[in-house]
Amino acid sequence: MTDLDVLTPAPSRHRGAAAVLGSAVAVAALAGAVAFLSRPDGHVDAAVPGTEATFRPAHPSTARADIGGARRLAVAARDVPATVAGLLGAGQLGPILEDDRFPLVDEARDKTVHFLWDGTATTFVAEPAESIAGCREQAADAGDCDRVDGLDTLTWRDSNGRAQGVSVWQHGSVVSMISYDGPWAGRGQDGDENPPAVTGGPPISLDELRRVAADQVWFATS
Repeated sequence: MTDLDVLTPAPSRHRGAAAVLGSAVAVAALAGAVAFLSRPDGHVDAAVPGTEATFRPAHPSTARADIGGARRLAVAARDVPATVAGLLGAGQLGPILEDDRFPLVDEARDKTVHFLWDGTATTFVAEPAESIAGCREQAADAGDCDRVDGLDTLTWRDSNGRAQGVSVWQHGSVVSMISYDGPWAGRGQDGDENPPAVTGGPPISLDELRRVAADQVWFATS
């Protein structure tokens, strides 16, 4: 067991989903199976194998920055990993992680998919901006909120260095990318609750995560 504070999906954030990033991760089924580092708004930011899940509700923001007008999401959840690979370039794309612990969400305004990159888990989430706390509200408790290329951008890294992520507010949505240092399988092959990392740290850098989350490929042009 680690000393990380973790959480379960918050129904108030996304119709009963939780996000490794927020409710939008639609991972209510993950409770108890995978551990998430808690974010100030109830977002599930990072999963670290073997920790227990507890719930802390999210509080949607009442005031938000201009994010350029709402646009519909244009990439199907199953196509996200290949799209990410195209944006990142170097690296090894692995399979989508999909089972009771890692549900794939593919709805009009909600996309969640977990997949392997360089042998480690990666999470992509796109969710309605109005369903979660704003960038500055979240950064008040953890992470840093900066205005990057005109977009509110939340950057965070867990204290143990096992996961890091970026969320970008744009076009009525929040697009988040998380990189972990292991396969995020809940338990190691030998049943250990905190299996060792397979890399020296999350393989996707914060700058790369930001670049992917901020890309316009996720949105329809009209």
